[in-house]
Amino acid sequence: MRAGTYTEMYYTIVLLLALSGTAIGRLSKHRALKLPSGSLKDDPNIEGFCSTLYSAGSPNDVKEKINPCHYYRCQSGNYIRNRCPDGMGLSPIFVKKWLKLKKGSNGNPCTKPNKKCKITLKERGLNDYVTTVCGVDVMIIIDVSCSIEEVDQMKVKQFVNRMVKVFPIKPGFTQVGGLVFSKNIEHVAYLNEFDMRRKVLERFANYPITMKPCGTSTFAALEMARTVYFTEQNGRRPNKKGVLLVITDGFTNPIRRQNETLHQAAMFDAEMPEVQRTVIGVPNIKQEEKGNRGIDGVAEWSKIASSPNDVLTLDSFDALYDIIDDITRKSCETL
Repeated sequence: MRAGTYTEMYYTIVLLLALSGTAIGRLSKHRALKLPSGSLKDDPNIEGFCSTLYSAGSPNDVKEKINPCHYYRCQSGNYIRNRCPDGMGLSPIFVKKWLKLKKGSNGNPCTKPNKKCKITLKERGLNDYVTTVCGVDVMIIIDVSCSIEEVDQMKVKQFVNRMVKVFPIKPGFTQVGGLVFSKNIEHVAYLNEFDMRRKVLERFANYPITMKPCGTSTFAALEMARTVYFTEQNGRRPNKKGVLLVITDGFTNPIRRQNETLHQAAMFDAEMPEVQRTVIGVPNIKQEEKGNRGIDGVAEWSKIASSPNDVLTLDSFDALYDIIDDITRKSCETL
């Protein structure tokens, strides 16, 4: 390589170093050119941002009064009101932090047991009527004959479950017994078999919804209720009101035994006038499919019930849930 070439390379390098030094000096003098650091925080004004997962009140309404059983949870960038689990309330620390600093938390806010946070019957889909003074002997007779589809039988079971939950089942208060019938009879519970609502619910939750052979032995069910279930041996209390609820979709089958059903109803009138009898008539779907009204049991039901006014004729099985309040309130009325 020629000496001139080395000389040219030397001066080129010196020139580049001088230029770079000048640029660095200028950059240090102009603060506006300073590059941002990597520690920028999220902007809470940006839509979809939540500073914390939970808050005690609504960030959009900081004046809202705090409910000890509710909190707000960030969902898709927005705070949505939620309820604490049954019987649990907001922790004092969580509430205090929100009141003083308007800050939430990323930890579970519902850590303190609170009786006021018990989920009411109304919140569960039932009206929370005061029945604490209700002390009655309730006997439920359920028709599980073949004319009722299984899906509708499940609706009946759910209705009975909800109704039983309303009664204060415990010693000295309400007792609930039951049986189901088709051609034959199946035991569910005697009046005095259980004194805890949980046990009664378990028994009603497990009764069979289909029974063979087919039939509607209403006469046998009424006789069994009168002579076995409504007896002192099986829990009948002479100083308490008796209630008989019959849930059925039609008249006695075979029809030739209908007179026996009417006779058993008359025996109730003669021997147990203090027992209030109510019939809940549900649609007979198979009769409706044949073009019939599907409520041809009304004449028989009016004889079974204490009076024609005690017959509740429903247009659908879904309508069962609408009569829970009426049934429980009427059952708890004193004679």
